[in-house]
Amino acid sequence: MEYIKGNLILKKDTTFEGSLVVRGNITGNFDLRVRGDLTAEDITARNITARNITAGDIDVYDIDAYDIDAHNIDAHNIDAHHIDAKSLIFK
Repeated sequence: MEYIKGNLILKKDTTFEGSLVVRGNITGNFDLRVRGDLTAEDITARNITARNITAGDIDVYDIDAYDIDAHNIDAHNIDAHHIDAKSLIFK
């Protein structure tokens, strides 16, 4: 499990081998792959792949996850087993 205090700014396609907890926001126009669970305040990225995603707001092009728990999700494509969100916006 990796912990990041503050924001994670993606400057290239990034992969984490385990779970990731970000005590801030994730931003960047790159792909983020997390082999375990992903937890962050807000997520803005090109593509996200993770086992479970928990965030306040998610704004991405593609999401691939087993479980997603978020207040707002704004995405082009979502592939998930379970989605729990207050609002979903598909583009």
